[in-house]
Amino acid sequence: MLTCWLGLSDLSFEQGSLYVVESSHRRADHVAAMRGFDLERVAGERRATLCDDIIQFAEARGTRLLTTRFGAGDILLFSMYLIHGTFDNQAPDKPVRLSCDVRWQPASQPFDPRYMAPGLEHVIPK
Repeated sequence: MLTCWLGLSDLSFEQGSLYVVESSHRRADHVAAMRGFDLERVAGERRATLCDDIIQFAEARGTRLLTTRFGAGDILLFSMYLIHGTFDNQAPDKPVRLSCDVRWQPASQPFDPRYMAPGLEHVIPK
């Protein structure tokens, strides 16, 4: 499964830039915990946040937290199992950041209703 994050405007660190936890998509324990999890449909049973301090989370696992400035039109492609998020927006003069996430899954994998409109499982070519 693949995620495409697209910046729709310039994004500075102060506006809460996107971050990823390096190589987290390769951690079998994390991937197993995320399979089938849907924050929208499991309201209240589980937090989307892994921890209160993402930097400490990455350091405890011997990996790095990666981020950069993004420009309008920049994209980042990554496994949807890669731990990612955004920092808090600390830019009072720019209270809104604009981005878009698009996700794909191979037709050869089992239909995942979290990312498809109802009824599409019958029209996807096998």
